[in-house]
Amino acid sequence: TVADTAPVGTTISSWSAVVTTGTATLANASGTGDFSEVITNMSNGAVVTYTVNVDVPADFTGGLTNTVVVTNPEDPTPG
Repeated sequence: TVADTAPVGTTISSWSAVVTTGTATLANASGTGDFSEVITNMSNGAVVTYTVNVDVPADFTGGLTNTVVVTNPEDPTPG
C-alpha cells in the first residue's frame, strides 16, 4: 500500500503512478486528493514511480514536508 496525505494547509491536486520496471497491477493509475493505493501482483525488482502535485496557497508560510507511507501487509516487520 502506498499512501500520501497532503501536508497541512495544502491539497494534492493530482497524482499519477507508472510501472517503470517489471510488472505490477495498480488499483488506479491517477487521481486527485489524498490517496491510499494497493499495488498487487508486483514482480521481483519491479519499480512503480509516483508523481504527486501539491497545491500550496500563495500565503503559505513555514516549512513544507510531504511524507509518503509504504506498507507491505505480507511483511509486518520489514528489515
